[in-house]
Amino acid sequence: MKYMHQLLKLIMFTDYLKLEQYKLTRILRIL
Repeated sequence: MKYMHQLLKLIMFTDYLKLEQYKLTRILRIL
């Protein structure tokens, strides 16, 4: 059970990073 929770947190974290990276690349493109 604990393992699943860790896995879920990891997935959410990677999704968050992808989103941040996407935003950064868009900002850099505009500049």
